[in-house]
Amino acid sequence: ADGSDFVFSQLYRQKKENARTITKFNVYQISGEYKGSVASTYDLNSFSGIVPGSVRVTSAGAELTESADYIVDYTTGSLTITNDAYLIEGRDIDISFEQNSFLQIQKKTLLGLRADYDLDEKLSLGATGMRLSEKSPTDKFRIGEEPISNFIWGVDGSYETEANWLTRAIDKIPLLQTRQQSRISLSGEFAQLRPGHTQTQAFKRSRSGLRSDGRDFNPDELDGISYLDDFEGFENTLPLMQPGTWRIPSAPDSIGAVDNSDPKADSLRTNWRGAFAWYRINNNTLSEIDALAYDPNAVRTIEIDEVFPDRELTGQTDRTISTLDVYLNPHERGPYNYTRDLAGFIANPTKVWGGMVQRIPEGYNDFALKNIEFVEFIFKPFSENTANLADPDAKLYVDLGFVSEDVLPDERLNEEDGLSTSDIDESSLATWGRLPTTLRDKVVKLDDTNQRTEDVGIDGLASYGGDYPDFSTEATFYSDFISAIDGSNSDPFYAAERARSLLDPSADDYHYFGDDNYFKNPDIYPGGATVQQRFTRFFPGYELNAFESQRDLADRVDVVIAVVTRSFLTRKT
Repeated sequence: ADGSDFVFSQLYRQKKENARTITKFNVYQISGEYKGSVASTYDLNSFSGIVPGSVRVTSAGAELTESADYIVDYTTGSLTITNDAYLIEGRDIDISFEQNSFLQIQKKTLLGLRADYDLDEKLSLGATGMRLSEKSPTDKFRIGEEPISNFIWGVDGSYETEANWLTRAIDKIPLLQTRQQSRISLSGEFAQLRPGHTQTQAFKRSRSGLRSDGRDFNPDELDGISYLDDFEGFENTLPLMQPGTWRIPSAPDSIGAVDNSDPKADSLRTNWRGAFAWYRINNNTLSEIDALAYDPNAVRTIEIDEVFPDRELTGQTDRTISTLDVYLNPHERGPYNYTRDLAGFIANPTKVWGGMVQRIPEGYNDFALKNIEFVEFIFKPFSENTANLADPDAKLYVDLGFVSEDVLPDERLNEEDGLSTSDIDESSLATWGRLPTTLRDKVVKLDDTNQRTEDVGIDGLASYGGDYPDFSTEATFYSDFISAIDGSNSDPFYAAERARSLLDPSADDYHYFGDDNYFKNPDIYPGGATVQQRFTRFFPGYELNAFESQRDLADRVDVVIAVVTRSFLTRKT
């Protein structure tokens, strides 16, 4: 037989589930096993739910930051370490958290009443009534799990009197002689249980709406509803709210300012990348930032009932909702934007784009298999000019599928892991920067002797004051970009962008959002950076963003990195 008859090529071109249906070739069975020493996901076994904000993770005494170093799925009770620097064999991970009490899942109320009445010394009557009601946090419940609303009532009575005739009768029995007066006591009870059901808030709202239209539920529906199986209510969800899981994207092909037929279209698109940020804000975060916002409503905390006005919040202490905020500044260069026409970039904010990208985890990327049908989100835009509503021509794109990760358009996977810190030569240079030449081990390499690290951003070029050859620094490699900057242009937007470009040509330096030394520098941010601007250098800042870099390098390099020294201290505090 020809060897091609046994080649299962569809296995490499189709989904596994589809290839499996080709029985002609699906005749192989390969099994194996592996053993891993480092776990990235931890099941916290919190069946009653984790209290938001109570999770604390430490590694070797250093406290990790939620969203930046790890993410928590409060629904399933799992925690995933996202910072590879902590996924090292032998490194301890300590996790502490607070979980909800089982008793708080379903609230119970017990009311009782007892009445006694004595008609005389011989006859007394009594009555008892008790109601036990339960309230479920959900509006749907299955058979056997229904919250009850039962009422039990009962009456009782007793009669007691002296019986002289009984005493005399007993005394007539031989060998018996009573010494006490005989008494007769009679008592009786009757009770009845009247079972009921609890009306949920959703039922009450629906019935109120029907009654306002002169209608009502069917009689059988008024007796309570239970679900054999809630197919409608079951959702296989994948939360996308954690900012630490998002990354800088490659340039999309929908940039209107670039002709897609141009051979240099990929390179031109990245030159229209604006400053973009994604983050989550709470009251603790706002207390760390001494800055104004162009619109206070864009950075304030949101109450749950503002988004979900019909949600039941009884007994809930924290009534704020955690949102994922995004911010685009079309007047400021984004990472790896090396436009030679800086004035043209600033003059055309409507052509500027920004974005973020996230990898769908294994097990969720086959939407058909997981029955994932839609992306659900509630979005409220805020205009740069608070006097106007958001421009109706502004567009928000959501791309699903195989998305390019070629941030620097060189048809290579741009990454920091594997960048050499010892033998740096010009052979490692490419069109857009320096390429990895050593082993990729997911460990942030640091060289204390010459203040070098591989944590210099995905361009592989340094902008801080380490001992690097000139050809491996951003200022030298992108000297053409710096030379194209007009030093005489007095436009305030241009002057500020010029100062930022000279300090960090690739615009990829990490700065903590509470770093006032940097964000209040009048040359870099005239008047001070707004709350939103401060986050454009947080998650999108790749150079010196690792914990090891901040700990071991930021306080030693004394050139332009002095502002990062302050960032580390603030973050540590």
